[in-house]
Amino acid sequence: DKALRPATSGGSSNSGSGLTLDVTVNAPNQIFIQGRGVDAELGGSLKLTGPASAPRAIGTFTLQRGRLIILSKRLTFTDGTIGFQGSLVPYLNLTATTTTSTATVTVVVSGEATNPKFTFSSVPALPQDEILAQLIFGQSMS
Repeated sequence: DKALRPATSGGSSNSGSGLTLDVTVNAPNQIFIQGRGVDAELGGSLKLTGPASAPRAIGTFTLQRGRLIILSKRLTFTDGTIGFQGSLVPYLNLTATTTTSTATVTVVVSGEATNPKFTFSSVPALPQDEILAQLIFGQSMS
């Protein structure tokens, strides 16, 4: 009996000539992100190229719907994208809002997914400590 084995080129198995990727994923919806206060659905496309050991990712997923829970307050995502610009670590640009008794609070989550930045703003414009009070307690500090 003969065993089936992959063909070899005579070099070592660690010669770096491994699998090369050229894959495009199209998903107009049903890409779900859940965890760390985020519950969102996105859609878009992603292209993976290059060696499997160090793939390059290019593409964008656009927010379809979702929520963000921050400081025990539920905010609704109103806009957003998650983009891949070569790295497998995506770049976030998500906006969520909630309305309290005296203000509309907006939270923007941006930057690399491994180290996101949270920016708080409100209408009417309030100081940062007042915005956080609105988020936590739903009312003014005074």
